[in-house]
Amino acid sequence: MKVVRWIDQHLEEVAMVILLTAITLVLLLQIIMRYLFNNSLSWPEELCRYCFIWFMFIGFSYSTKADSNLRVDAVVNALPEKLSKATYFLSMLIGFAFTVFMFVNSYQTVMNAYRMKEFSVAMHLPVYFVHSAALIGFGLAAIRYLQRIVLKIIRKESESQEVGE
Repeated sequence: MKVVRWIDQHLEEVAMVILLTAITLVLLLQIIMRYLFNNSLSWPEELCRYCFIWFMFIGFSYSTKADSNLRVDAVVNALPEKLSKATYFLSMLIGFAFTVFMFVNSYQTVMNAYRMKEFSVAMHLPVYFVHSAALIGFGLAAIRYLQRIVLKIIRKESESQEVGE
């Protein structure tokens, strides 16, 4: 159970640290190769681009988990408390629906790329590997939205039980 809790709390952070570290080290290697050895490599730019794509989709999941998605707080905060809470809950439902929709479409894109058997130019990686970033990112974000929705409902039930006692 400790492992599952640790993964739930740190999965996105660890993945993002690994990806940013990889980008930094690969760019450093390319700089050293280009300026010290006068010989640039063909694959670092492509690898860094793919790492950045993965970073962005994992970062979307992280922002969902951290409840720091883009929204207009000034409008929501100006509403009465009950309407503000309802608007927030509605935004979570819409976010969940959007991520599930994008997850399904990402799955179709990955499957199409898999069937096409295309490979990247410099690294010869399967193209579906890059498209899988969207699939994983939206899947994780959908799970994070679902977690937040369930926690919100549980907290509301426990608050109403406390008031009734």
